[in-house]
Amino acid sequence: MTKKSVSNAKKVIFSLFTVVMFLTVLEFGLRIFLGPLPSSVQIYSYVGNPERWFQEVGSMVRPTYKHQAESFPRETSGSRLAFLGGSTVHGGTPTVGLHQEFPALVGTAMQMKALNLARPAIDSHDIRKIVEELKEYSFDGWVIYTGHNDFGNTYFFKRFGNWSSRTQLGIGAFLSRFRIYHLLRSVQRPNANGVNKGISMSNFNEEGVRMEQKKVALSLLLDNVERISWLAKSEGIPLLFVVPADSWIQRPLGKCTKNICLEKEHRVAMELLKRSPEEAVKRLADICDRDSIPLRIPAFAQVALEEKLQSLGVSYIHAHRSLPRDARGDFPQETLFFDHVHLSKRGHQEMADLITAKLRTLIKP
Repeated sequence: MTKKSVSNAKKVIFSLFTVVMFLTVLEFGLRIFLGPLPSSVQIYSYVGNPERWFQEVGSMVRPTYKHQAESFPRETSGSRLAFLGGSTVHGGTPTVGLHQEFPALVGTAMQMKALNLARPAIDSHDIRKIVEELKEYSFDGWVIYTGHNDFGNTYFFKRFGNWSSRTQLGIGAFLSRFRIYHLLRSVQRPNANGVNKGISMSNFNEEGVRMEQKKVALSLLLDNVERISWLAKSEGIPLLFVVPADSWIQRPLGKCTKNICLEKEHRVAMELLKRSPEEAVKRLADICDRDSIPLRIPAFAQVALEEKLQSLGVSYIHAHRSLPRDARGDFPQETLFFDHVHLSKRGHQEMADLITAKLRTLIKP
């Protein structure tokens, strides 16, 4: 090798080293100033992909993603709380009005203005985007109840179901380790499901969700929780997270197959409650985990979510474990629910009592 070749090789190596060092410094700088990474896989939303989730009109702010949205003042001299989530928080129980839902009940008990900013079908990906804008406005606390829809929407929108989705997920998982990737990706407006894609009980004959897809949904849920936590802490906003509760008494919705029939297993577990409650509860949790139409957050996801919140130092309520217990076993009473996940009128009152008690330890009058 000639001296000229050696000299050129050194220049190339030095140039590559310089680029790598520059990108490394940039990456760590972005992580320090921009916080934890949002989930890297594009998640389609039932509400589409709005340019802004809140629209300012004069001195008022309108949540554009909500139906018949209640606007709130941009500036306020009073105390107010923001409640975010899906249909469990608002609109999921036809027999319960807005004033009977737990956000309104908490507001009355706390003597604070309670803004119910929830909407049916939205999940943690939507809520993460919402709080990115909500932090611009003054609130005394955020209360977030999410988790069910991350799994339900995996079924309704067929997330991570085919070979292409899993391949993209693997690539995204690698690239998501780098803040630079997210910065570059943010300049391109992602696609989103149109709002014409309906979520209804009529298409429950489609292929169910596999455990592999549920684990992906859980991973991204935890990513979004970490991002939301960082946003709240960086703005000095008290955050209360609710680990969702669900009814294990309701039968699984997934169809029976040649080898597995969870509906039959559920009947057996319900009978077992009379003889061996502890074993029956374990079986009901396992059935919830394996339901191929997961409208409910799986039991293993409740555990993982609680562990994540503990590691982040986020105040939380484990609603499934804290609500009044059923006489037959260690799970929430059946009368607290309207269906698999939505609360009855009494369920909303019990949830409000839990949240109020916790908020009083977080927010000083």
